[in-house]
Amino acid sequence: MHKYLAIPLFLALSTAALNGCYTTSNGVVENVINGTYTTTVSATADQAIAAAREVSQDMKYTEVVYNVTKAAGHLQVTTSTETIIEFDSTTTGDRLSEIKVRVGIGDRTLSRDLLNKIKAKL
Repeated sequence: MHKYLAIPLFLALSTAALNGCYTTSNGVVENVINGTYTTTVSATADQAIAAAREVSQDMKYTEVVYNVTKAAGHLQVTTSTETIIEFDSTTTGDRLSEIKVRVGIGDRTLSRDLLNKIKAKL
């Protein structure tokens, strides 16, 4: 009977891990599993991605992908060491958006620094 419980238990625990573990600090939500950092900004999604683009240009990153609409945006850049950085934004309300950043496999310090620089530009 125990062997029949092992597989569902394993699947349940595996699924829980894939859904992510979230922590929140100073308005930034960190997804520990996938290495993303998300915050809410007072701007539309296109304005948030435009700010991320400015920050990326200031940092001398190479732009790979830039897609934006009023409701959502995506920016992918690479650093001089070929680390991939992705920014995604979605409008969540009237002049409110969430912006998410992922640096490589989850560089906490650089992610928070980039989010702070984006907020400063808005």
